[in-house]
Amino acid sequence: MPKIIVTSRYIKSGSHGKLGNYVKYIATREGVAIPQQHTELEREIFMNYLDSRPKSHGLFTGKDEPIVLDRAAKEVANHAGTVWTHIVSLRRDDAERMGYNTLEAWRELVRRHISDIAAAQKISPQNIRWYAAFHNKETNPHVHIVVYSTDPKEGYLSNTGIEKIRSAFANDIYRDELQNLYQEQTQVRDKLRREAENVMQNLVSELQNSSCSSPQLELLISKLYFQLQKSKGKKVYGYLQPNVKKTVDEIVAELAKNPVLKKMYEEWCEMERQKYETYTSAVQTFPALADNKAFKPIKNAVIRAVMDMELPQGEPDIVVPEADSAPQRIIPQYAIRNAALTMLKSFGRLISEDYNRVSRGQKFRTEHKLKQAIHRKKAALGIKENPLEPKY
Repeated sequence: MPKIIVTSRYIKSGSHGKLGNYVKYIATREGVAIPQQHTELEREIFMNYLDSRPKSHGLFTGKDEPIVLDRAAKEVANHAGTVWTHIVSLRRDDAERMGYNTLEAWRELVRRHISDIAAAQKISPQNIRWYAAFHNKETNPHVHIVVYSTDPKEGYLSNTGIEKIRSAFANDIYRDELQNLYQEQTQVRDKLRREAENVMQNLVSELQNSSCSSPQLELLISKLYFQLQKSKGKKVYGYLQPNVKKTVDEIVAELAKNPVLKKMYEEWCEMERQKYETYTSAVQTFPALADNKAFKPIKNAVIRAVMDMELPQGEPDIVVPEADSAPQRIIPQYAIRNAALTMLKSFGRLISEDYNRVSRGQKFRTEHKLKQAIHRKKAALGIKENPLEPKY
């Protein structure tokens, strides 16, 4: 069960009769905390307030001035636009531990995050109006919040907006606990970054000693060479004809089958997942290596490798039987294999460089147990985004 629960609903214009009663209910029900009057209020104002209110109530808002319950209930009931209600609730043990067992703590918490509620509900800050009441319930202390805009046409709350409200409250309430976890993260950051770079360096070395003996890859390289000879304009991927691009794509797909490149890409994906887990609880998925846009530059590297193939001079051309084919040269197998190895190395460098970039920027990469602890904490709090993470 989540440690913080936020429930939200809305009532459209024309259905606000019940809201007047709702405002009175949250302000006077058993367990409501009654605000203490501030000593700076003048005695005359305070006495007038006592005379005007039907009974004690726990309603509060952004200002410390007294609230007349009947007037507030009527104001909400007669509002021409949509009215939203939110309940933010904690378990009793967390409320006690975090200091959210008093009206003062909850009142300041709500006041700190009214701007977040306004943003989540698409309400201009100057237009938001709200009332709230804290109920110090034995099992789950909670606060009721009634929100609307002075502009009846303004305001909208989606599931994403509710998540933002939940995250804002959770990040504030559990600030200390989260900060302790982040401090643990930073303690292992440098150690793991070094380990990550060593893993990739070993794979790059392994790739340097790889051999390329794929007949399909050699055939595709030869095919691309002749296609590029006939192509006009720039010899870069974006300017090529569709049939030539297709050959380049097929070469990249064939290269991606290399077992060492597969290991490198698996490491890269794991690093990326850890980066995303810092900010979201959603599971991050990645396309196949050949389809990952992060490595699109390999396509031009393939073209360069083919264009730079060193062919022996002085060997005769041969005539290809097809009527639309021009005389072409025999390409020695060693030239094709050298080009293939160049492509593999280029692909490996792209993955390695991006991996090391992510490693250096991955300030919150953690050991497995610590990562799981943070994940559980965020899931329990309903947090998807975390603006409190320290910046380095």
